Amino acid sequence: PSLFLLATYGEGEPTDNSALFYDWILKEAPDQSFNNTPFAVFGLGNTQYEHYNTIGRNVDEACRKLGGDQILEIGLGDDDKNIRQDFDDWKAKLWPSLGAKL
Repeated sequence: PSLFLLATYGEGEPTDNSALFYDWILKEAPDQSFNNTPFAVFGLGNTQYEHYNTIGRNVDEACRKLGGDQILEIGLGDDDKNIRQDFDDWKAKLWPSLGAKL
């Protein structure tokens, strides 16, 4: 399984440590790169910004288009509210979903 925890910063940009992966998955990944690969995405962002969780949303969509098997709906953490609670709520659903795929 693949788990992606991705922040959006600035004007909808990936963080420095995810930029290469982000460019690859959106522009270069061969069709079916994630064929039957279980995956889940949690995005970290802030609703005060126009591009709230753009990176996580785009990677989630790309994984599905590339044949991935989404095991849990994308989680969206909002730093303007309670990002820790957002993550804890998503994580509580992740473990049973992940266990069902293994």
